[in-house]
Amino acid sequence: MTSQEFSEITLNNWSHFLSYCLKLKSDKMQWVYRGQRGDWDLKTRLERACEEFELLEYAEQIEFQLIREFRRRYVGIDHDLVQKDTLYCLALMQHHGAPTRLLDFSYSPFVAAYFALESKPKEKREEPNIVYCFNVNWLLSEYKPLSINRNRPFSKIKSISNMPKFLPSQL
Repeated sequence: MTSQEFSEITLNNWSHFLSYCLKLKSDKMQWVYRGQRGDWDLKTRLERACEEFELLEYAEQIEFQLIREFRRRYVGIDHDLVQKDTLYCLALMQHHGAPTRLLDFSYSPFVAAYFALESKPKEKREEPNIVYCFNVNWLLSEYKPLSINRNRPFSKIKSISNMPKFLPSQL
């Protein structure tokens, strides 16, 4: 990655954010967005949990056990799909609050803005709210190895934790 592939833009109010969103929409590229309440690295909940307990080297085994236990206990109507499809299983696990390697994105900049602005503690309101914006074509070409390997599901992960920010905003 070169710095020329990325830009960081500070937007100081909602109308600037709307204008920038319209500009991105008019360029005919497809974009995905992620909102965060603070300026921290893009890391999954599983990655953060493993780092917190200094277990990152065991992330693959931890994820395997989490998936196995979730599949064992899950009794929903889509039980067969959870058993057969690891990505579906991970998405459902995340929906239920389990730490996974998935990172939420949206096709809507407004959904990302919501998550960037929601429930920010008073003591952290001076920190910038962040909306990441990724060109889908670039993301797919750069991170093709992210496909799920059903035998070793964690081993193909390529870290994006040092990805520069797009659209930091103090809205």
